Amino acid sequence: MQIFESLMHNDEKIIEFVNVQRLNRGYQYHSCSYLHLSMHYWVTTVFNVLDFADKQIASDTINFLRQCKNDDGGYGSAKGYPSTVFNTMLACQVATMLDQDFYDERTIDYVLSCCRNGIFYAEKCTDGFIEEDNRFVCAALISLTLLDVCRRKNIGVFNKCSGLVTKYDMSEDFFKLLERKGFEKDKTILYLLKCYNMDGGFGCIPGAESHCGQIYACLVSLKLLNALHRVDKVQITFFLINRQEASGGLNGRPYKKEDVCYSFWTLCSLDILNGTKYIDCDKLREYIHNCWSDDGGYADRPGNVSDCFHTMYALLGLRILDGDQLCKSVLHLGMYVR
Repeated sequence: MQIFESLMHNDEKIIEFVNVQRLNRGYQYHSCSYLHLSMHYWVTTVFNVLDFADKQIASDTINFLRQCKNDDGGYGSAKGYPSTVFNTMLACQVATMLDQDFYDERTIDYVLSCCRNGIFYAEKCTDGFIEEDNRFVCAALISLTLLDVCRRKNIGVFNKCSGLVTKYDMSEDFFKLLERKGFEKDKTILYLLKCYNMDGGFGCIPGAESHCGQIYACLVSLKLLNALHRVDKVQITFFLINRQEASGGLNGRPYKKEDVCYSFWTLCSLDILNGTKYIDCDKLREYIHNCWSDDGGYADRPGNVSDCFHTMYALLGLRILDGDQLCKSVLHLGMYVR
């Protein structure tokens, strides 16, 4: 908490840094159109964490989301790009943070079209090759959860002031809607459990190396499916606490360098398991603080070039360390709702 408070005077510099990156229309911008929606997600999240609001930026972002939406109900990374389940999640996250009404049953149908035998894929299932990775399961379930949150707000059963902790999940009636549309919850749970390894981690597919990004994806997915009790929380916690290096930073897997983005992936996984007390949180705060640059952004490691991606995850990690119980439910979904 102390280090986060010591950074408050740098809020304006962080906002300025993010704005410069947001408006950059150089070579990187034009060569990375597949990240355009991601940039809106990073920017919106940073602004929300810092309690910064700009009506014109919000309006531009909302217009961009509309351009990204396709006739199938899904979202692409930019106008004219095909829908993917990952970009659909980003759109749902951004719309939620901007308090927009984005509920559309076509979007639900699109997300479910990316599912086969309980496994969600990167895009709509076809007879050709489709990338398999349980982060797409997580993206699909976060999308569906936020669609349900929006639906409940529309019909007046969601209390924004008092319902953050208990309401950012899927309701029973929404599960029933998904089941009527063909979603088989138990098959998805079984697939996630197949990705669980003996070392206490999860791989991206069954049999793959354990990685904290995948641990996050699987824990969030199991949490949203009300199935966290199906895994050994102690063993997973042990894997996660061993990701802290002497610097205080967290890494994603054994024998890898620490990276400030794991101040979210690894820390959030621990938070879901109520295990943050088993790491040195003060040293982690210090590591995040050391990744801050004079230009206003955060880098992956001290002394490296800062960027919006790591800036966002650094700030989310600090919010988790703050221990704000009211916001934990949305933080676990990679968002911050003002």
